[in-house]
Amino acid sequence: MIKLLSRNIFFIALPVLIIITLNLAYSQGISQQEINNEFDNAVALFNSGKYDEALIDFNKIIIDYKYNSKTTASEFFKTKIYFELKQYNQFKYAAEQFYEAYPKSKYVDEIRLLMTKYYIEIANYYNALREILFIIEKTNSSAYELKARQIG
Repeated sequence: MIKLLSRNIFFIALPVLIIITLNLAYSQGISQQEINNEFDNAVALFNSGKYDEALIDFNKIIIDYKYNSKTTASEFFKTKIYFELKQYNQFKYAAEQFYEAYPKSKYVDEIRLLMTKYYIEIANYYNALREILFIIEKTNSSAYELKARQIG
């Protein structure tokens, strides 16, 4: 009797577990497709110079989705938008937050170059030079090293 009951529970529980697993996998697939579409739309807005609209979309991605490559890239674009809009207080804050949250990100060198331009813009040449030297010493990218040398 106990064997029969255990067997029945197994045959009932197994399909339920399969259905739950398939639903989770399906919903994650939709979620990734949604984030890709939203991200591509936000990048298109950024590339067309519609920074305010792009900022709204990037912020939505950051808030609505768990940490992944698109949320990190959205944080990067958010920082770039603040720089493009010359909202320097927000730019500096976002850049510093990015350094803290993603110190090993592939976008750090680009943000450091923007930080250099920011310091030049506000005539803080000492800190601009510090950023340039930091890039030259720490980057693994010869392209960023060259850009830093050209600015400096």
